[in-house]
Amino acid sequence: MRLPIAAILGVLALSISTGANADEARRLVPDSSVTLRIVERNGEEFVVEVTNPTAEIATFNRVGLYFVPSGPPDDSPQRLGVVEGDQVARLAPHETMRTNLTTYCLDEHRGSPKEKTHYTLASRRMPTELSNALAGAAHQGHNVQNAVWQVRAHDPTKLIGDSSRDHAPAARARTDNNAQIRFE
Repeated sequence: MRLPIAAILGVLALSISTGANADEARRLVPDSSVTLRIVERNGEEFVVEVTNPTAEIATFNRVGLYFVPSGPPDDSPQRLGVVEGDQVARLAPHETMRTNLTTYCLDEHRGSPKEKTHYTLASRRMPTELSNALAGAAHQGHNVQNAVWQVRAHDPTKLIGDSSRDHAPAARARTDNNAQIRFE
């Protein structure tokens, strides 16, 4: 009797830990006809399912998407954005694909995301100018995270999930050019 109970508790614990990073709801990808569902998040990488719910061929462009942590913006960790990935996927009608999205922290002055932090897809993309600047910076250096923070320090464009501190002068000041993000 102990073995079945232990097995059930183990499955329940696994479901709860996986569910903390998953978003069961499908969300419309901004500027697209496809939907996205977060399957899981491992550090800076999201595993997502992208579905074309239409009867026409649709495209999925990952660059410019970003994810917002749940909770009040003033208490939330960094938002995570997709800044590279040149390929645009084509999906047949009603096709679903699973893909990985590598993201980078967008808010140097905010705390690091915890592994259990719940994220959702922002309802709009980063503005084109910001996306282009981030993609260009990402392609130029070996430290993509530092390049993202430098661009954001010079271009503090408002994004969904902004906190009251995101556009204060102190938030834009870079204090450590070699800052590294740690996931706890």
